[in-house]
Amino acid sequence: MSENIIGVGDNDNDDDEGIYLLHTRELYTLNLNIFKIGRSHTLDNRMKQYPNGSKIIFSMKCSNSKMCEAKLIKLFKEKFIQKLFYGNEYFEGNKNAMKREIFKFFDEILKEEERIEEEMRKINEENEKKKEKRKEERKKARVERKRKEKEEEADAEAEADAEAKAKAKAKRKKKKEKNLITIIATVTENDKHDRTCNKCKEVFKYPSVLKRHLDISSRCAIPKEEFIKLYKNKSIENTSQVSTNQVSTSQVSTSQVSTSQVFTKHKFICNICNYQFTKKHSLERHQIKIKCTKS
Repeated sequence: MSENIIGVGDNDNDDDEGIYLLHTRELYTLNLNIFKIGRSHTLDNRMKQYPNGSKIIFSMKCSNSKMCEAKLIKLFKEKFIQKLFYGNEYFEGNKNAMKREIFKFFDEILKEEERIEEEMRKINEENEKKKEKRKEERKKARVERKRKEKEEEADAEAEADAEAKAKAKAKRKKKKEKNLITIIATVTENDKHDRTCNKCKEVFKYPSVLKRHLDISSRCAIPKEEFIKLYKNKSIENTSQVSTNQVSTSQVSTSQVSTSQVFTKHKFICNICNYQFTKKHSLERHQIKIKCTKS
């Protein structure tokens, strides 16, 4: 049984599944070129079951031996003469030709397996690349998300700082405006006193109008010297109040100088009533409109 045994292939199964080509003892003794193609889940045990003197032409371990045997029988029907008298697996022909057909059959199977393995390898590589790409994309997405979160936090902080600064600025502006309104109200009130008649309490637009009122009103008229003295005292009081409320020194001094000029620096005198004016056109208007006479 051990001579002329050809074993090709490999199988991971523990039971050594495979196919074989056998020349039985009877056919070999009769010198007939009739061979049997067979299969078994345990090749070694199956070979021992044949009688001594049988010759194993070919054996090969393979998986799915039933499928391989069926395809080989179909192939042998086309290439060789089937001997149904001995059985479905018996064929007449040249044993070397039969071996070549079996080799070709398994070579095609191996090539197909290699092709499938190559395709699977490519698919696995492609899947790995896609997996790595998705992993890289997720990593980039995380980095981008963190960057956006930091930008949003920075923008929120900047917006909060800007809002706080705007509120502080508005508060300072409001306080400044309030102080300015207080100063203006004080100055306006003081200026109003300068243009108010002490007797009738009427407020005039200009001090000169108040002076003319005091000159011509029979109810409120007072001597010129007393009016000048009273107005000077008011100017001194107003100057002190304006300085207390932080009004600029230049404005106060200008107001004082202009008020003093109205009543102290008289250059033009009426030749009828001897009334003094600081400006020539004031004297002319006095003479035309009031029609001043000595009486």
